Amino acid sequence: MFVKGDKKILANSFTDSNGNFKMKFTPGREKSFDFFCTGTGIDTLFIKSVKTFNSDMPAMTFYVPCIIKKNALGKVICPKCNLVDKVFPIEYGEPTYVYHISKAGDTTYSPFYKGMYQAGTDVVEPAKYYCDRDKIKF
Repeated sequence: MFVKGDKKILANSFTDSNGNFKMKFTPGREKSFDFFCTGTGIDTLFIKSVKTFNSDMPAMTFYVPCIIKKNALGKVICPKCNLVDKVFPIEYGEPTYVYHISKAGDTTYSPFYKGMYQAGTDVVEPAKYYCDRDKIKF
């Protein structure tokens, strides 16, 4: 487990066999604190974003993977930015490369194909969605 604030890792910790962990850090002027987990065979997985803490030593419960929420139209809501327009389902396995060659000969690749984010790995992980705005898997 680790926590980031303003794109910097503030603290990290290992979980015990029950998934419990302790983490110490002193919040500064960060706008939010983003909790992630990672491990052998899985990529970095976004868990939760917290703006403020209710005490100096809060007890928090996280769900891995995080609970997926949808809006009234059935679109998946990003747990960080709370928007739906840049959220894509993740497709695992051999990626389909999408590219564009400009008139100048420059090639640009994209990880998106037919509305899916191409993870480019055979490792199956609990992440089902990707937010292109926040660059997180959840």
